[in-house]
Order: sequence, then C-alpha cells, then structure tokens
Amino acid sequence: MNRVRSFVLVASIGVVLVLVGGGLIVTVGAAESSYRQAVLFAEILSQVSDNYVDPVDTTILLDGAYERMLAGLDANGAYLSPSEVVEWNKKRSGDLVGPGFSVLRVGRILQVVAVEPGSAAEAGGLAVGDHVRSVDGMLVADLSLGQARRRLEGEAGTMVDVEVLHPADSFRRARIESVRRATARAGFHVGIEDGIAVLRIDDLGAADPKRVAAELDDVRSRGVAHLLVDLRFLADGGPRDIARTAPLLAGAVRLRLRDRSGRLVDSVEKEAAESAWPGQVSVLVNGATAGGAEALALLLRLGRKARVYGEPTYGLGAEPKLLELDNGAGIVVSALRWETELGETWNGDGLKPDDVIEGRGDDPESAGADQLRQVLERLHAADAASARPT
Repeated sequence: MNRVRSFVLVASIGVVLVLVGGGLIVTVGAAESSYRQAVLFAEILSQVSDNYVDPVDTTILLDGAYERMLAGLDANGAYLSPSEVVEWNKKRSGDLVGPGFSVLRVGRILQVVAVEPGSAAEAGGLAVGDHVRSVDGMLVADLSLGQARRRLEGEAGTMVDVEVLHPADSFRRARIESVRRATARAGFHVGIEDGIAVLRIDDLGAADPKRVAAELDDVRSRGVAHLLVDLRFLADGGPRDIARTAPLLAGAVRLRLRDRSGRLVDSVEKEAAESAWPGQVSVLVNGATAGGAEALALLLRLGRKARVYGEPTYGLGAEPKLLELDNGAGIVVSALRWETELGETWNGDGLKPDDVIEGRGDDPESAGADQLRQVLERLHAADAASARPT
C-alpha cells in the first residue's frame, strides 16, 4: 500500500469514527455502510493516484470531491476555499442589483429562467433556457446557486461579462455584456385572457400592493369573476419578499424559519389586508417557480382554497448557512427551512399542482403560451360546471 493510499485510508476511517462518536450515525448498519464507503473512497483515490497518466495533485482532487459532495445535497450546497470564505463573509451592500435575468441551478447547469424585457441581456440575445457557462471569466459549473447569484449581482451601472450556451442553436457559445441596473418594471401585470383575470407577478419586491389592488379592482368592475395568479418563471426573492403583496391575495401571512431541531430562527408575520380579489382564485406554477413564489402559491392554496395548476415547483424553501472549518475553508449547507404555521413546507420536492398541465411547443415561450391556454380552458370548464343548477 503506497503512501497516499495508507494516508487516505487512515483519514477516511478516522472520519467515520468521529461521525459514529458524534452521534451522527446511530445504527450499526449505517456505521458499517459508511465505513465501507470510506474504504471505497480511499481505494478510488489511490487507484487514480497510481494509474492516472499524469501526476495527480491529491489536494485538488479532494477539493473537487468536496465540491461534488456538497453540490449533491441541493442548490445551496457548496464547498468554499479559504479565499472564498473571506469573500462570502464580506459585508454586502443592500443596493446590489442583478444583470437583467434570473437563474436557477439544474444539476450542474446554471439555467436562465427569466429575462427582463428591454434589458441589455435581452438585447444581447439571452433567452429563457440558455445555460450560463461563466461569469466574468469564472466557470460556474461548481458554484452553488447562492455563489452564482452573488457573482451576477453588483452595484447599479457596473458591467457583467457572461458566457452562455444556446441549446436552441446547437449549444452555440456567446458572450453577453449586461449592465446591472435596478428594475424599471412595475413587478406585475394584470390582464384579461378569455374572460379570466390574469395577474402575472415577475418581481416580488417591486410589486406595489396599492397598484395591484387598484388594477384588480378595475378588472373586477368589468364583471370578471375568476383570477389566475401566474407565478411561472418567478425565481428571485424569498419568503420575506411576499409580505407586502400576499395579504391582499392570500390573507394572513405566517411563515416560520426553523433549524433542524425545530428551533424558531425567524418569521414573517402579516395580518390579512382587505382582499383585492374576493372572488375565485387559481394559481399557475412551473419548475421555475422558486423561493418566495412557492411560499405565495402555498399560502393561496391554504388561505384561499386556490386550485394550483401547472408543473411541480423548484423546491427552494431553505436558507444556507456557512460553517467554517479549522483549515480556513468552509461548507455551505441548507441549515434553515421555511414552513407555514401548520408545518407545511415546499423545500426539496417543491409544491405539487392539483392539476398537472404541461405546455407543448418548440421553445419555452410557445410552450408557456400553450400551458396558459390549457389552464384557461380548464378554468372555463370548471366555472361552467359550478354554474349549472344542481
């Protein structure tokens, strides 16, 4: 057994013993399984070190293993080098803004899920479904969602250089320079589609509740009785960002942030406002509905008995925490989870629709339009059925 193999094997066994001693492994079977996995890990590392065509730097190899291990937990998981820990801990200005598009992590792919109309990103050809390869020259494949978003954000007026792949164009590479700027959008749009009011929210923080209420009141005055809240492709913003608008639509907001032991860490508490829509409410979501949008959809389901249509949501209902290690490195894990006052959560599996409806089309825009059409047809049929005399 060579030097690397013996060192890693001893280290791996030591890790297992620490875990067992610390109470993280609570059954003999689990301990034995972890021990076997540790030995297998040591064997793989030693075989690579002995047989790879070029000399192997085991430190780099192990850092890569740590990154993959943490990334395998969820979109928040990350292994940080000592320099990345310093960067993570730097005080961040509250005035940071984005580059005109939103992203979510799908496996190792950082995917664009929304592009702001009129932004430099849109002018540069960025579209929903594109893959972000690098930000200012740094590859993002091994970055967590939080790390990637931090690199994309910056002070208003600064530039960000993004390299993307266009899957719809044979994965053609392109570079897009986008200006970071505060959004000029109202954060929402109200319209009437086939006799049904559609409230499309695209920025939880920007939506002014008074304007939302006024526009919904105008639509209702025209005899529209059913409201569809469209939360698709709404990935930015967390549960705290729904506190302004949610009471108008869903009633009282009571969300709890707890650690794994159940200890209360934070909460969002807002009493119900005068309802901006006393009539029937439904919700439309998809796989790019994440974070605060998922919380709003759940509250509408619970508080307004709203039926949810579309596809399962992303499942971003936890907040990350940095745990610093003795060597200066650190790990970021989802240590805190949001839930309703009754304990319902959307983290991990996301929110499951009451009616699964998938759009058909050659691109996200046409598929989204088809999905909306199908949902409106379903709502018309349900409204007609409920209006028939019994």
